[in-house]
Amino acid sequence: MRDIHIDQSTADKWQKIADLLKTAKEAVDEASASLMIDLGITGGAASTAVHEAQDALSGQSYMFTPQSEWMGGDSTLFTNFKWRKPHIANIPDKDDPKEHCQAG
Repeated sequence: MRDIHIDQSTADKWQKIADLLKTAKEAVDEASASLMIDLGITGGAASTAVHEAQDALSGQSYMFTPQSEWMGGDSTLFTNFKWRKPHIANIPDKDDPKEHCQAG
């Protein structure tokens, strides 16, 4: 079974990536709005490119965010929680046959 828990330092690094992806998504959303509102462009290559960027970034911040896991006890105490790898880190590598054989 693969270890799903990570330490605080690793969780912070994953969170930094998640935050950067969120910022990128917000910037692309702003570009989309500017394209439509400021330039009146709602179709064509420019619109398609921006929408593809939006689709590519959609949900990625969540996928890279480390997940907290309550380990029991007083839920107001940080010490009763562990960090789990973000969802993206638990997706098997489709090109690695070993990944498909492991449980968990």
